[in-house]
Amino acid sequence: MGTLHCITIDCADPGTMSKFWAQAMEGYSDDPSGVLIRSEAGPMMFFQQVPEGKTAKHRVHLELAAHNHEKHVERLISLGATKVQDFDHEGRQWTLMQDPEGGEFCIQQGQQETERPRLVEIVLDTARPFPVAKFWTAALEDYSVRPYDDEEIARLKSLGITDLEDDPGIAADSSSGGPVIFFQTVPEPKTAKNRIHIDLGAPEVQPEVERLAALGATVVQAYTKGPMQWTVMLDPAGNEFCVCRA
Repeated sequence: MGTLHCITIDCADPGTMSKFWAQAMEGYSDDPSGVLIRSEAGPMMFFQQVPEGKTAKHRVHLELAAHNHEKHVERLISLGATKVQDFDHEGRQWTLMQDPEGGEFCIQQGQQETERPRLVEIVLDTARPFPVAKFWTAALEDYSVRPYDDEEIARLKSLGITDLEDDPGIAADSSSGGPVIFFQTVPEPKTAKNRIHIDLGAPEVQPEVERLAALGATVVQAYTKGPMQWTVMLDPAGNEFCVCRA
């Protein structure tokens, strides 16, 4: 099975973006290449230069958490981010922001005290979370859908949701401490290539591609560049992702 190897972000200026995100998040540091940032505790991030600009809201975005939420919002602004809007829903506080190229991300109030915000979630927008969550938890070896306790079942029932497959927000947790992957319902359809995507790592690319295709993914194109091999695929909701040798 594949592992969460990398988060790839399309951008115009990889140097600026890699510097921003390395300074923004706890545990990440610059790479001499200027297009990567690395962490011992989480997936590395690769900043891929592309000719096309951002045309729609990101359907995949990162969620950060910080103990002193307001302080770190100001720090992120000093690094080049833009504050869009504050939210407070049932006591949960978070701020929607944009990175230096206008890509959306969020920072929420967290419990753990750290010098910089931590990467806590990768959020995927979709019309119906259940089948997408089912695919990704089968695709990634250490992820599973968060169990429903009685309190959560009662909360959903109060909203008129009696079938858990109709849950508008599904969380998948990592047993190895990786970021949560959260699948949330949105009304708007996907209109362009996602500017953030997940790269799965596997010892051998082709067998993993075949396994993922059997789970409902679609092959787009295979690439080889020197010792590197990767295949671009689409998940059942049409979200791009790559399978690479790792």
